[in-house]
Amino acid sequence: MCEYCEESGVTSVEEYEAESGDVCEYVPDDFNPDSADEPLFQCPNPPRHCVVDLLVEAHLCDLHARQESDDEADAFAEAVGLGSAQIFPIKTKSPEKCEYIDLVNGSPGCRETATHARVLEIESFLCPQHLKEYLASSGDQRDEE
Repeated sequence: MCEYCEESGVTSVEEYEAESGDVCEYVPDDFNPDSADEPLFQCPNPPRHCVVDLLVEAHLCDLHARQESDDEADAFAEAVGLGSAQIFPIKTKSPEKCEYIDLVNGSPGCRETATHARVLEIESFLCPQHLKEYLASSGDQRDEE
């Protein structure tokens, strides 16, 4: 496991002042719509907290890390609604393999030793009730109110 995988999870919880029309973005872990026609679960309460999570989206070898700049990774993450992304070098020797996938040609990952991690920073805006559930489900032991 690389050091970024070890550091993944909730990194901050800040108070947030909701604007008119903002709703809590909580989605339960067990949410599984039966069909594409079923609307997403949505809590009608206004969010009061902004939670920032870090998540390793992929491990990359030197070649694929150079091919995929931070700008491209960030543009991809934002395009699919995942927040922002950066590529960081892995400092310690890791057993991780490159997970690069060529989306244009559909070729699988190269499986070379990974030397970089593409890390997503994801912001979620939650009401107080769902903040507690979210932190509990992530294993975070903060006492937020």
